[in-house]
Amino acid sequence: MERYDVIVCGAGFAGVAAATEAGRLGCRVLVVEEEGYPGGSMTACGTGPMMTFHAGKKQVIRGITDELIQRLVKKTCLQGTRKI
Repeated sequence: MERYDVIVCGAGFAGVAAATEAGRLGCRVLVVEEEGYPGGSMTACGTGPMMTFHAGKKQVIRGITDELIQRLVKKTCLQGTRKI
């Protein structure tokens, strides 16, 4: 029988971020997803846009999501960061 420190129910945006951080902290992680693919409603239903990471001019969201954005900016993959 497998044993896990953390079980994450749902592989949507928040579930993937939670599982990633738990893994980085050294936890044995199991992600359980009903649909069989990650992405949650953003993938299944095409919902969007995601909410901003800011409240006015102050950035209020940090952590893994901010790390992802900073990596994309560094690679110039975000809209508006390079001319297509």
